[in-house]
Amino acid sequence: MNIYYWLPFIGKIGTIAAVVNSAISLQKYSKDNYKVTIINAVGEWSEHLDFFKKNNIKVITLNNSNIFKKLPRRGFFFSRLTYFYIFFSCFFRLKKLLHNNPPDIFVAHLITSLPLILNFFYSFKTKMVLKTSGLPKLTLIRKYLWKIVLKKIYFVTAATQGTISYLEKNKVVNKDKIFILNDAMLNCKKIQKLKFENLTNTSLEKGNFILGVGRLTKQKNFALLIKSFVEIIKKYNNLKLAILGEGEDRDDLNKLIQKNNLNNKVYLLGYQKNIFKFLKNCKCFIQSSLWEDPGFVSIEAGYCNTPVISSDCDHGPKELLLAGKAGFLFKSNNKRDLLNVFENFMNSSKSEIYKKAVYLKKNSKLFSMYSHYSQFNDILKSMKTK
Repeated sequence: MNIYYWLPFIGKIGTIAAVVNSAISLQKYSKDNYKVTIINAVGEWSEHLDFFKKNNIKVITLNNSNIFKKLPRRGFFFSRLTYFYIFFSCFFRLKKLLHNNPPDIFVAHLITSLPLILNFFYSFKTKMVLKTSGLPKLTLIRKYLWKIVLKKIYFVTAATQGTISYLEKNKVVNKDKIFILNDAMLNCKKIQKLKFENLTNTSLEKGNFILGVGRLTKQKNFALLIKSFVEIIKKYNNLKLAILGEGEDRDDLNKLIQKNNLNNKVYLLGYQKNIFKFLKNCKCFIQSSLWEDPGFVSIEAGYCNTPVISSDCDHGPKELLLAGKAGFLFKSNNKRDLLNVFENFMNSSKSEIYKKAVYLKKNSKLFSMYSHYSQFNDILKSMKTK
């Protein structure tokens, strides 16, 4: 069975690892019954080509132009401009590919709507699958458009029951076409090796820092984390805050750090190839997001036995943390509640924290590569019987 993956991206996002691990797991555990191909829309996958070749994963490049590399990515306007470029520059190329070389399954990640629109207007000999992650709010216009383009969808997958309930409530796709599919976030052998690497930042030591990870965007709400940290260090002055990631809010966050005289306390460390050594050594990981599905880094933190404090936002941290049984939850975008929950964490006994960590690690393993393959395989089998 031939499977194509569509995930054009313009920055370092967690879904990249999920797609790579998914491709590897489907080929590995199916014993090559699944042949996976990555669609390299405009060169975004170029730095991964050697890795794909090594793992026998085929890559099809639609547009080799250097324009994509020169386009600005930061800020809402420029990021949308780049996605428009991807849409229009790949429209006829992707249409031709699906017409001449249709795969059995085409997995479209919710990044651009191009494959869904092509699938609606044209008849291809391929089954279109929509993979949702971090589902945006369905405005009236978006809801209407989704109902139209999803009429010909083979099935839709979501990472959490919360997202499935949201889709069912808005009636954008038939209930019998929606399935839970956990992302292949955990390459366990790789993590075991990476988490024991030494920290190179001399200001950070084991247990002396709080960790935040993600794109520096509105969604991740790092401003709330920094503002809360101002209050935290009044009592716990030995703690530091490290934030990993890049994004459009970097300048604003830097200004917030300087305004509160936190230059020697808060570190914006940019994109880090190995986040596991930070997860292994931090006091706790705090996910301050306004929405997640359920939060890739929380999953990775769980596998590293790192305590997780998360906002109780849509659509999944509560599921992952078992309503507080596997971690600590605070009201979304609420500084006072974050501070109260952090204090609760600091006052918790080692046995209480360990117990939560055990539950979270067990839940995190549902996002392993084998678990992902098994779920995907079961979905395909169930669709064949309908």
